[in-house]
Amino acid sequence: MKLKEISFEEGQKFKDCCNLLLVTATDIERNEVRKSLTPIGNEKAVYVVYKKTLTYYIGAYGEYGAVLVKSRMGSGRAGGATLTVRNAIDVWGAKAVVMIGIAFGVDREKQRVGDVLVSEQVILYDLKRVGNSITIFRAEQPSADSLLLNRFSVVDNWFFALSDGQPAKKSICPLLSGEVLIDNKAFRDALLRKFPKAQGGEMEGAGVYASASEENIPWIVVKSICDFADGNKRKNKKANQQIAIRSANSLALKVFSSKFAFIDLNLVLSEHCPQNKSTVPPYGLGKDKTEHYGKKATTQSKINIDLKPETTAGESAKKKPVKAGPEKSEKKEPEKPVIKQPLPPPPTELVPFKNRQGLVGYKNKNNQIVIHCKYLKGHHFSEGLAHVKLGLSDVERQKYMEMNLARKVPIYQIKEQMENLGKWGYIDVYGNTVIKHIYDNAWPFKKNGKAKVKRNGHSYSIDKTGKRLKS
Repeated sequence: MKLKEISFEEGQKFKDCCNLLLVTATDIERNEVRKSLTPIGNEKAVYVVYKKTLTYYIGAYGEYGAVLVKSRMGSGRAGGATLTVRNAIDVWGAKAVVMIGIAFGVDREKQRVGDVLVSEQVILYDLKRVGNSITIFRAEQPSADSLLLNRFSVVDNWFFALSDGQPAKKSICPLLSGEVLIDNKAFRDALLRKFPKAQGGEMEGAGVYASASEENIPWIVVKSICDFADGNKRKNKKANQQIAIRSANSLALKVFSSKFAFIDLNLVLSEHCPQNKSTVPPYGLGKDKTEHYGKKATTQSKINIDLKPETTAGESAKKKPVKAGPEKSEKKEPEKPVIKQPLPPPPTELVPFKNRQGLVGYKNKNNQIVIHCKYLKGHHFSEGLAHVKLGLSDVERQKYMEMNLARKVPIYQIKEQMENLGKWGYIDVYGNTVIKHIYDNAWPFKKNGKAKVKRNGHSYSIDKTGKRLKS
């Protein structure tokens, strides 16, 4: 696999099609996943892009355009998973976040190095109240995205051979996630007594959840066992970690090798990504920049770009006397077909609809789902944007429901209250959040590019970037 550095501006040409975000936390994880990236479309290399403190790798992962980034170990520290994922989402507009890496197991008798753990939930065990005589765990246990869970659950014909030749096993299970690098059996077992359903643990899942859920982006953690957190972490450490990351990456790559499994997430197939051409608009043509600077005039005319060509042989001949005689035919290379690889056109005539749970999504005129259902309310698009109301996450709704039912609040009142807790924002026709969900109420954009919103009791107008306008 060839790597090629390009500028951040050139890399942004892939933003709309490379919307699968892959996250790793160690060098061994990044290196293994990076080896699975292939050049997008007709490109010749996997691209490397730098932005502030992060390095991104742009390529195809299975069938999809993807961006790979490495965080530091843990979630809460500077450069940890929380900030890394949040920054990557802002830069690339991810539609799904997948953490791929290594984890610890909890049972040497039933588990093996290389078995893969897929997060049904992540258990944020660091949240607790420590008193003089008792410690009360207040761990959140957010669930991974149901669609991603389904695809990892049903994947067929996946096989990864472990060191003894036996196949690795896949488990859909709760994962412990915290800031502690655990290599102590007593500490591990104490956590398992509190959370007996957990089958393993790691350090970055909490950060992936925190950042992805804030933007309502589907997420999942896929990690393979490299040790058992029992004081023997250093034994065969490098070999075990290598087996583990290869196994986890093998499963994820298999899942994302289906062209049809992620239509509802609006992931873009790598074959639909544009070619990278710094000398032409985003969907430029040709194999190298010489095709755009006059060495192949026919290609230049088809691109219809006003560029100054180099002096051609014909123009040089005008400056020198030539003998009269029949004009010699100039040898021309056979013209290569012009290949266009634009992004899929933006969906048109999107209309809101509700699923069985009452959540709003958007379909096109062919009744195909373009934006999957995740909003409490949603209105028709106006001037390219739709104002939608984003509610509580599934975990937050469940907790809110249980708390109020315990207080004997009527269920219809609870539902009304939960709906009022949601915030309004604006999305584009691809489902990207263009203006964050921070408003108590919102109205459609008008032809003058303004929309009325209400926040904290104050009404005012904003433009399409969310900037407050003077009245």
